[in-house]
Amino acid sequence: MGRANGVTTESRGGTVSRRTLLQSGAALATAGYVASAGIGTVSAQSDDPWPAQGFDPENTRHSPNTTPLRSYPAVVAQEDIPASAHADYTLTGGTAFLHSAGNGLGAIDTETGGLMWQVDMGGETIIPEGIDGSNVLARGLDGTVHVISMDSGSTVADVPLDQGYGLGYDGNNQWVAPVSAGRVVSGETGSPDVNWETSVEGVGVRPAVTDDRVVVSTVRTSPERFSLEDPTSMDAEGGLYVLDATDGAVMWETSRVGAGVGAPLVQNGVVYWTGTDGDILAYDIETGESVWEFKNDASLPRSPVAAGGMILAGGRDGNLYEIDARSGEEIDRLPVGAPISTNPVAADDVVYLGTDEGSIQAFEYDGGERLWAFETDAPVRSLTVSNGVVIAGTTAGYYVLSDEGSVETDGNGGTTGQTATGDDEPTAEPGDVESVASGDGAAPRQRGLFSNDGDEPDALSNPFNLTTLGFLLSVAGITYQMFQGR
Repeated sequence: MGRANGVTTESRGGTVSRRTLLQSGAALATAGYVASAGIGTVSAQSDDPWPAQGFDPENTRHSPNTTPLRSYPAVVAQEDIPASAHADYTLTGGTAFLHSAGNGLGAIDTETGGLMWQVDMGGETIIPEGIDGSNVLARGLDGTVHVISMDSGSTVADVPLDQGYGLGYDGNNQWVAPVSAGRVVSGETGSPDVNWETSVEGVGVRPAVTDDRVVVSTVRTSPERFSLEDPTSMDAEGGLYVLDATDGAVMWETSRVGAGVGAPLVQNGVVYWTGTDGDILAYDIETGESVWEFKNDASLPRSPVAAGGMILAGGRDGNLYEIDARSGEEIDRLPVGAPISTNPVAADDVVYLGTDEGSIQAFEYDGGERLWAFETDAPVRSLTVSNGVVIAGTTAGYYVLSDEGSVETDGNGGTTGQTATGDDEPTAEPGDVESVASGDGAAPRQRGLFSNDGDEPDALSNPFNLTTLGFLLSVAGITYQMFQGR
């Protein structure tokens, strides 16, 4: 999260040593210079990425070093480019890559929300799956893997595959793609060749990839009955396969009653798997032995989050479930007020989610405090977060939300001067969700230089004061050395 370390003074028998004075003075002077120069000591910079659908190859969906958007958000941009599916966006270097219903793939500037380029491949839906150097790895719902230049949107390479959903990427050239016809294939970016192919039962979804394992979940139904939009309608069993990443050999497999379309998650050698039967199942990735089972009646069809020693899963019953990652015990369930429609995403200690009723909500997952709820005009399908910015896709369009800027576009390149609800002041009053964020335009909570809360006096956060104080402490240390030195 880029938090600065507090500077503490050593005392020896009640007397501050010259070494301490010198070190403290140097530290404070440096901190003052860094702050005045705009170097990111206190918070991470705006180009921190969300480089893959699940944030990382293991699909943890948690960016621990990203500064979260805590205060009620302002609308930087709103455009009528709807999200095409229950899949998220990717982001790097201040550019977000968005899928669009019937409009292919687009790139937007996260500071302005402006469209940088758009690729339309004959109305094909293209999902951005990951960042590979200067290229975006994407997959069309027809199965084709596309390698697209981040700068121009031009096609670098295409790998034709049969229809399938999702793409796993190890961050080091290897991609893994499920194919609806009961196969999983793997290749390398920049090459049209397939390295290995493995048969599985059912329609696979986005894999999790580790250094030596590939984890794929499947829905044991026909491609014609498979539904990303309404997983509960399939009423099908699910399969889980752990493969050798080198050659695709099946290491172990298991099944469950209610399949979900969420990607499996891997953390600390454990696979976590959600489903429409409401259970969260945890397995040892090497042996396939059950670690624990969380039993629940609510459908959990989307991808979970691993953060803060917990597994966070969004329920169709309108609750966000917090489960202890080690024991499988329920820690808390946070009421959202409507069926959760997105894969939750987390930045530092804040988790974000979207609902079928058009609400985007933010919670501190450690303690369960709801920070804010923002109303959109349509069901939410996609979320991505990075350094004080939340990008959300609905069935009607996308929003760029931030704690800076307060206008919304009118769809024609102009602005309305209003919030997304159409009022002159932000409101945080979702239909049946009570007592959310203040929505009063209060400044976002900032990290202090010495502390991690917003109560630090302004004098201690002022760059000039810090530099001056550091200089004076250094002079005191030198003077002490000259007259008392050892």
